Amino acid sequence: MIKKILKIAGMATPFVMHFIIMSVILILVLVNIKYGLEFDLIGTEYGHLVNSVYNIVYFLYFLYFLYFLYFLYFLYFLYFGSVISFAAFYFTYLLIVRWIENKNKIKPSSMDGNR
Repeated sequence: MIKKILKIAGMATPFVMHFIIMSVILILVLVNIKYGLEFDLIGTEYGHLVNSVYNIVYFLYFLYFLYFLYFLYFLYFLYFGSVISFAAFYFTYLLIVRWIENKNKIKPSSMDGNR
């Protein structure tokens, strides 16, 4: 039992450390944008780029967070061996991915209102 826990902890440690390091890097990027790049771009014709960069960084962080949750559940699957619960989680993951893809699609009806 303890060997199994140590084995899983040993497998998870690099991924947890990677997640922590990536979180720190993303926070530093956001701080740099907020207090460096944003100050330079506000009031110029490139001011809209600030929001685009924010959106890209937040989206990447969200995807990385989903990947991290997926990995944690995979460790749960290795520990308990529950194929049914892993399949349910994978199905939920696929539903979330489809929901995000459908949300990001541009619908023709929404474009008609802009004329």
